[in-house]
Amino acid sequence: MGTFIISKASTKDSGEQKEEIIQKITSVFEYVKENHRFVKAVTSKNSSYSFHHKFNEILKDHLVGLFESIDGSVPAVYLATALSYAYQGLIQTWIQNDMQESSREMSEYAYQLFHHFETSMFNGQDN
Repeated sequence: MGTFIISKASTKDSGEQKEEIIQKITSVFEYVKENHRFVKAVTSKNSSYSFHHKFNEILKDHLVGLFESIDGSVPAVYLATALSYAYQGLIQTWIQNDMQESSREMSEYAYQLFHHFETSMFNGQDN
């Protein structure tokens, strides 16, 4: 897996880079869809908190490899942690809504949300 460094210079992804990122996110949503019964069971409110924690750790470790930092002011580990919880929330909501959207649609939503987050950080917006 390649490493994507988010910096002011890369806030506007080329179409090719955007597509590569969306394809990687799509692979996660496809895995979830193929294993939705298992994922639903282990992410339900009745499941062990340790699974939620481990799931976020895996997502965070995956995401930290994609980011060094934003503008040098947000360490990659904090950015990856925030985004891993957001990513997990997208997955859980998608499953709870019976996966009506395709894996590709969910990936595009995730990309748009994360890209908006990144853009907001660079523009100094305090929302």
